[in-house]
Amino acid sequence: MNILEGFTNQEIDERITRLAKSERKITHLVLSHIEEVRRRKIYLDYGLTSTFQYLTKRHGYCESSAYLRIQAAKVLARHPELQQKIESGSVKLTQLAKVQKCAAQISTPPRVDEGATATNATMLDQNRSCEKTALAQLENKSGFETDKILAIQFQQKSVQHQKITPQSDGSVRLEFSVTAEQFDEIRRAQSHVSHSVVGGQLDQLFVHLARWVNKKVDGGKKATDRSEKCTVSKSKMDLNLEQDLTQGLSAKEKLRKQNRRKYLSVRVRRRLLENAGHCCEHIEESSEVRCDSRFQLQVDHVLPIARGGDSGPENLRILCGVHNRLVAQRMNLFRVASGMDFCSS
Repeated sequence: MNILEGFTNQEIDERITRLAKSERKITHLVLSHIEEVRRRKIYLDYGLTSTFQYLTKRHGYCESSAYLRIQAAKVLARHPELQQKIESGSVKLTQLAKVQKCAAQISTPPRVDEGATATNATMLDQNRSCEKTALAQLENKSGFETDKILAIQFQQKSVQHQKITPQSDGSVRLEFSVTAEQFDEIRRAQSHVSHSVVGGQLDQLFVHLARWVNKKVDGGKKATDRSEKCTVSKSKMDLNLEQDLTQGLSAKEKLRKQNRRKYLSVRVRRRLLENAGHCCEHIEESSEVRCDSRFQLQVDHVLPIARGGDSGPENLRILCGVHNRLVAQRMNLFRVASGMDFCSS
């Protein structure tokens, strides 16, 4: 029996808000206790050799959770002012663990000659300064943004080499670095083809683009080592690429082909995307929060054609696939059966 079935959506949200706040407060207290266990070596009282064993064997933490909390506890011990940020959720345990990992890599300074002016104390002060500066910038940052901040503050060396490694299962591991500008281009391409590359993984993106280029160049040529199912006509590939780059039509448009409507040119669709900032324009009425998704963007009619709407620019908007389907369901434009969407009559 689902004990939460009788609660409204708003009540569920309010309960989670309270529980999450309590969980973060408890987490802060757990970290303080873990650090005290480490400082006093309480684990020795139970025949254990480390704080890690104490958490995993005595208290049942999984290895990854234990490691994460031990690392975060070390940072919290050095910077007790982080308590409020942990309770508020603006700083996460994973961020603190990453800070500790960076700090540990430079905590032991290299040996210096007698005539050198560098000292262990100076190196330690520099380390703490890097920590403090980094921690001040980590609030409400994503994992990617956190890694970027730490790389800059701790002056991590950039890895420029390209490495291709064969693996036991026949797959190949690729490692290479790109500039910030190149990565932005990759992300944009990832958004453009999100209708075809649904998973959003970079390996799928590169393979998708590689296949398109190969078919674009090869044209109708046949190769003996290709299966018949991999042969796609040039016109079909061009059509698929155009659908990817223009973000495609909405789900309702595809299902209602029998309803004639004004064709939306590529120029119009691009203008709509630019006006929307290449993001979904859906704003949830209850929370007034706008969706910021850039994946599977689709041209949608505010007032559907079936309800008397037209294809004028004032009746068009950009929605992601998830919110396009949500709006359609709320307007009873779809009926769901056997896990599939069908156009209602």
